[in-house]
Amino acid sequence: MPQKKCGFGFCCASMMMQPGLEPKNCPNWKTCGKVQEYSPDEVIELQRVRIVQAERELYQFRITRHEAAIMMLQQRGNSQSLEDFELPAQQSAIAQSLTELQDNLALLTENYVAPLEVNAHRYNVKRPGRIYRNEEGQLCQERRIYWYNKLTASRPIFEPSEDAPLEEGLEEKRPVRAIHLSHDNDPRNMEGRLGLERRNRLMAIHTQLQVAADALAEANAIATAPMGNVLAELHELIARTPDIEVNAVAESEAAESEDAAVPDDVDV
Repeated sequence: MPQKKCGFGFCCASMMMQPGLEPKNCPNWKTCGKVQEYSPDEVIELQRVRIVQAERELYQFRITRHEAAIMMLQQRGNSQSLEDFELPAQQSAIAQSLTELQDNLALLTENYVAPLEVNAHRYNVKRPGRIYRNEEGQLCQERRIYWYNKLTASRPIFEPSEDAPLEEGLEEKRPVRAIHLSHDNDPRNMEGRLGLERRNRLMAIHTQLQVAADALAEANAIATAPMGNVLAELHELIARTPDIEVNAVAESEAAESEDAAVPDDVDV
């Protein structure tokens, strides 16, 4: 004889906290046996046992077929949690990285950061040096080369120096397009170029954060995307699948088929 099974697919022994309880002896047997008569959203009353202050208590609860399906799968289907996909660990790592990044950004902006349209230029100035006579008796003069540096912008954005003249008729000095940074080893030149590097790093960080923001937005979109297409595909598959398959068989095979029992491990 085929083994009796719960119409909703529940584990009766687990629900009633009675190991070895068979579905035919479960208080819900008659209700669950009429499962196909209920609509998916029709409310059904079932019984269940719970432990209250170390005592077994039988209580009734109301549920629909849809809710029962979820309950059964969570009870028997080895339902996975966020931890099984390591999502909390990933979220914690992201939060920690954001905290560290905030601290690092604060360090970067403690010093000079160059604007986007600013670049550094190195140029030379040639000045006359000593005069001497070469081996052929000709008079020669050295030309000394001095290297300087400056920050330049595509438009006037820098504050003028204190010794810059005030134009007639103006109350304030106009912004300028360049700041002179002096010689190669001058601290002004070093800090100016470090300011350019800080600017470049912040631009790269902005790009990476945009990638991260886009990835998080995509993750949220995946989490909230409708699942109707899954059921639509299922309904399409059902529509294409015949309910009855007719094949010609010998009389002896037909008799054996009528006597065949449903395997115990198959849910019906």
